[in-house]
Amino acid sequence: MHVRGKWVTSPLIKFVCGAVMRILVLLSAMFAALLAVPANATVIAVDNLSYSPGAHYGTLHLGTDSFSGEPAGRFLVQGHDVDTGALFTAYSFCVDIFKLADTGNFRIGALSELTSNVVKQSQLAALVTNAQGLIDSLTGVAQEQAAASFQLAIWEVIYETGVSGYNVASGNFFADDTNFTALHSQVNSYLTNVENNTWNASPVQASLLLHDTGALQAQIIVTPSAPAVPEPATWMMMILGFGLVGSAMRNAKKGKLQAA
Repeated sequence: MHVRGKWVTSPLIKFVCGAVMRILVLLSAMFAALLAVPANATVIAVDNLSYSPGAHYGTLHLGTDSFSGEPAGRFLVQGHDVDTGALFTAYSFCVDIFKLADTGNFRIGALSELTSNVVKQSQLAALVTNAQGLIDSLTGVAQEQAAASFQLAIWEVIYETGVSGYNVASGNFFADDTNFTALHSQVNSYLTNVENNTWNASPVQASLLLHDTGALQAQIIVTPSAPAVPEPATWMMMILGFGLVGSAMRNAKKGKLQAA
């Protein structure tokens, strides 16, 4: 509005310009925070950890050590993201027979934190990504046996010294007693599938749940889907877009003032 040779900015233009600037500041802060968060910073507070559908018990042997009455099965993990509060549910398998399984805070980490052997990483990812569909296609005792067999196969890959010739009945790591001996054929068939690439997966398709102090048992899970967060490039385009709008509005205001 023009009054006595002066250009008076309308309240609407003032409001819009102010809003644009506030949005620019907010988006800039969000973009900076996004860049500052490391990829593996997700921490899950595990509130419940239980066998699903159940466990089989037997004796595990590793080197000269033996562990009797050890359970083998698939876990149902339930909890929430410590930062966002989002609910977290996943199926998992143990990757550490020397520690107890319990609830607590767990960081999501890469398989490379368990083993530097890329072949073993791929084999573990192949096992865990094929486990859920196969286990859930069964019922009753057969379902429990499949879950226990996948757990024993995962331990065999982790603790056996080589990357081929796996046999859960003998070697550096093996399992016996009545329940586990009955599963030998099933376990070894799963191991054959990952050895000959009938089952295959990239290491990034599986992740670890690592206890924040390392005191509790680590778990392996299928890598959770990433949340729908805009990519940094998208944030930049949004910021630039708002900046261009604000600049255009300021230039238009100056043009009108000069014309007056």
